Amino acid sequence: MGYYVNGHGSIRIKAENFDACYKALVALNDYPHKRGGTWSPGEGQIASWFSWMPQDLSTIPDTKSMWDELGFETIIDDSNGDLVIFAYDNKTGQEEIFAEAAAPFVMPGSEFYWTGEDGFMYQWSFDGVAFYVAEGYTSYGAPVPQQRLTAQQV
Repeated sequence: MGYYVNGHGSIRIKAENFDACYKALVALNDYPHKRGGTWSPGEGQIASWFSWMPQDLSTIPDTKSMWDELGFETIIDDSNGDLVIFAYDNKTGQEEIFAEAAAPFVMPGSEFYWTGEDGFMYQWSFDGVAFYVAEGYTSYGAPVPQQRLTAQQV
């Protein structure tokens, strides 16, 4: 069960923003609407977590590892030390919650393009402050007959 998506693009976080971004992501420990799973170890106690993530996000050591754990493919840019998040190919969890928390630390103009298993498409974009989602679709015009081969060529 789940919804598979494939994503590509370039979400860039400058090296000097790693610590602040990490703190914002770890603060999601207190996010009340996690959908990964819950467990009640005792009366009045409930533990919850995001899909694919440990219950305590602070057990993940750094910003890059956080995105890796979410299922993204990442690299550190050798030229400047920035984190570049460039691909995703897995079931969805709540990646958008992490993108929203990281938005103030993401370089303006960063974009990520998604296609779901059913063909649904959407885009993430960042302006250096906020995170945006735009839905899209592929549209084709009317079919045009092609006549490039003669009967002798076939």
